[in-house]
Amino acid sequence: MRRFVEKLAVSTGGDGDIESTISNRPADEGALVVVTDANAAAVEVAATIETRGGRLPLPVA
Repeated sequence: MRRFVEKLAVSTGGDGDIESTISNRPADEGALVVVTDANAAAVEVAATIETRGGRLPLPVA
């Protein structure tokens, strides 16, 4: 199901296992996802979303 097409999801603290799963779910359903965290591990979560075909508002650095 693509419930979140044309929606924006913001995930704060996106570097843990649970947070990663929570960040990926809206991406799987079509949302544009912003992943933030104080740690660089959030970049890995964003890269995973992008690899799985999810949309990010900014390129992964």
